[in-house]
Amino acid sequence: MRAYSKSPLLFLAAYSPLIVKNIQAYDNGRNGRPPSAIIELNPLYRPNAARADTLTLGDLEDERFPDRQSIQLSNGYSNGGSSYSSYSFSDRHQPPPLRQLISTFFVNLHNLSPTLSYGTFASIFVFILWQIPVVANGMLRDHFICSGYTVLEKKRVHAMLLSAVSHASFRHLFLNIYAFFTFGPTVNTALKRQQIPLYTFVLGSALLGSLCHLLLSPHAGSIGLSGVTFAMLAFVARLFPARQYKVMFFPRLSIYSQHALIFAFAVSIIGVLSGQTGGLAHATHLGGLIFGVLFHEAFESGILMGKNTSFWARR
Repeated sequence: MRAYSKSPLLFLAAYSPLIVKNIQAYDNGRNGRPPSAIIELNPLYRPNAARADTLTLGDLEDERFPDRQSIQLSNGYSNGGSSYSSYSFSDRHQPPPLRQLISTFFVNLHNLSPTLSYGTFASIFVFILWQIPVVANGMLRDHFICSGYTVLEKKRVHAMLLSAVSHASFRHLFLNIYAFFTFGPTVNTALKRQQIPLYTFVLGSALLGSLCHLLLSPHAGSIGLSGVTFAMLAFVARLFPARQYKVMFFPRLSIYSQHALIFAFAVSIIGVLSGQTGGLAHATHLGGLIFGVLFHEAFESGILMGKNTSFWARR
């Protein structure tokens, strides 16, 4: 033993056949599994009794483990082996409370833009009021609908603005808020470069959208943020014509913003000329699109600041 301790190579040379023989014998006894390093098996280990939060390597390798497949599928493993993701025990923790998530969302939204925050809050609040028949048939119909009767006959000019945050159905509210969040941050960031507050854009587009509705469809009523969101679409499309957006409910499809602008103009003009609204305020949409294009031209030329401070010159 003294000689081998001084010369490890001689020791390995002498005992290597025995080591290889033991490894082969061990691997041949593992039901045809591929060779692996020698490990010491725990005679007291019971796979079926293992808890999900105390998994071992044996659980993940043992075919008998009952939750092996569910663990793989829940963490992104596919049966075909085409997609994988790392297993994380943190996924088993409880998520934050829903109230905390909502509060954090609106705090971050307010920090991003108070106008986006107030517009969202007002739209949700008025939508809730629409679900109360007494309020809906009284105050909301008299002051939150833009129509020839309300504005021109009753002289309630404020309805041209209040109608923008008025949504009677959840689908209408969801679509407008979705577009508000999609285009609003981009418009807000661009306007900040010329120190233009976002509320000027929102108020102006709401007014022009309502005005076009009164001129082209005075006998129908108009509600919703559509005039504002279409104006945001037009502004973004003129500023970033090659930007792509995912089509709602069709995540695999995308459309360039400039193509979306052309499509929106075509649908709005056809809807106004045909008189077939289909529940859509095409005149309001058209007014919003016109405002967005005109505002972009004034924005790029520097008219809004009184000097040539175009967006691209300040990048």
